[in-house]
Amino acid sequence: MKGKSDILTTNLRVEELELGVFSPRLQFDQKYVEELAEDIKNNGQQKAIITRAHPEKPNTYQVIDGEHRVRAVKKLGLPLVRAEVRALSDEEATFLAMKINEMHGKRLDIMEEGVQILKLNSGPFNWSEVKIGRMFGRSQEWVSDRIKIARQADDSVLKSITTRVVTLTHAREIVELPHEEQREVVDAVSEHKLSSRTTEALVDALKVVETPEEKKAVIETVSKLKPKQVLAFSETLKEAKPEDRMEILSRPIEQYGKIVMKAEEFKRIVEMAPEEAVMEKVTCPQCGKEAWVDWIGRKVRWISH
Repeated sequence: MKGKSDILTTNLRVEELELGVFSPRLQFDQKYVEELAEDIKNNGQQKAIITRAHPEKPNTYQVIDGEHRVRAVKKLGLPLVRAEVRALSDEEATFLAMKINEMHGKRLDIMEEGVQILKLNSGPFNWSEVKIGRMFGRSQEWVSDRIKIARQADDSVLKSITTRVVTLTHAREIVELPHEEQREVVDAVSEHKLSSRTTEALVDALKVVETPEEKKAVIETVSKLKPKQVLAFSETLKEAKPEDRMEILSRPIEQYGKIVMKAEEFKRIVEMAPEEAVMEKVTCPQCGKEAWVDWIGRKVRWISH
C-alpha cells in the first residue's frame, strides 16, 4: 500500500468520477443518501471520498470509497466533491474499498462481502482464503461462507440486485436454489413485486418439490396469493407426503385465498379440500350482492364492488 506522499487532496468535478468499479456495494440506501445530502447541505462535506486516476482515460477518476457521498452531492446539484487521489493498483483498490467499509462505512451485506471477496480470491489476484482472512482479520470459515454465497449466485440475481429488482434480503434466499430456478424466481419477484417474506416462502416451497411440473405450479400459485397465504401454502407443502404434493398443487388454491383471512384457515382448507372446490360464489336473490361461501368453515364473506 502506498504512503501518504502518494495522496493528493483536491476538488474533483462530479462528471469526472467513475462509479461502480471498486465499491463492494451492490445496492445503495436512498434514505441514507438523503440524510447525507441534508448533512452536506448544512455542514459541508466533512469527509473526502477516495479515488484513483483512471489508468486509461485522462481527467477521469475511479471512486474507491464514498459512493454514497457522491450520490448525495449529485442530489444537491453541487459541481465539485472533495476527494483524495491515491496511486493504487487494481489489487490495492479492491482490497481498500472493502476494508474501509468493514471498518468505518455503512455495514456491508453478506452478499456484498462475498462478491468482493470472490474478486480477490479469483482472477488476476488469486488470494488464498487464508490470506483474505488474515488481511481482514477474519476466520477462514467466515471467508469460505461468503465465497460460497457469491459463487452460488446466478448472474441474473447479481444484475437484479444492482438494478434494485430484488433486494439483498431476497437474494440471500434465492441463491440457495439451482441457477435455472434462481432466474425463474427473479422473474417472479420482478413481475409480481413479491415481498422478501413471500420470496423466502417461495424458495422454501421450491426446495421441497421435486419435478419440473411441481416447481412450475408452485411459482404460478405463489404469484396469486397474499404473503400470509404463501407462508401457509409453503408450510403445507413441507408437511405433505411427496405423493400428495401434486394433488395439493392441482387444487384451486388461489380461489381458496379469496375467502380465507388468516393463514391457519388457508392451511386447513388446502389440507382438507376434496377434489371439488370447497368454496362457492353465490348471489343474494333479494339484494343481488355476491358472496364467497366457505362450506368447510361455514363462513360467508361478502364481495365488495
